[in-house]
Amino acid sequence: MDGINIKAPYCKGLLALLATLFISGCESTPKPNELEDNYPDVTIAPALLAQKDFQRVVRHPPRYPRAMAEAGTMGCASVELVLSPDYRLLQLRVVEQSTPEFGQAAFDSVRRWHWGSVTEGLLTETTKTITRMNFCLEDGSGRCPQAITDNCPGSDVLNSIGYKIRG
Repeated sequence: MDGINIKAPYCKGLLALLATLFISGCESTPKPNELEDNYPDVTIAPALLAQKDFQRVVRHPPRYPRAMAEAGTMGCASVELVLSPDYRLLQLRVVEQSTPEFGQAAFDSVRRWHWGSVTEGLLTETTKTITRMNFCLEDGSGRCPQAITDNCPGSDVLNSIGYKIRG
């Protein structure tokens, strides 16, 4: 039979090399809070998404990270969004977070938002805004039981209410 005969040690070495390249490639992918601001000249429109005209945005609250619920940890994360006049998300980055887990949850949440129901023409230029997401543990009231005092900016606030999990 004419064919290529590849020795097993060669295959193992090749697989190890490919695995190393894949892992190092994942490690070099920037995290949401490491992304640079590609729109530094765009001014921030405070509480833009809290305005009545933007109430039609389908904003899914972030999922409370399991590890944080197990640890009983509460905190916040603020995400900066840059929107085009046709509501395309041009940039999304975490600008402040009390833990990386909260930052990642906030980032992932915004990526799932739907802008299709918002009235056309509300934005006339590229616009930047910040949304603060509070992560608090449920106390029976259905609200965040206490003010999260971390230094996360943003007057547009979205709460993620979790339940303490025993590991």
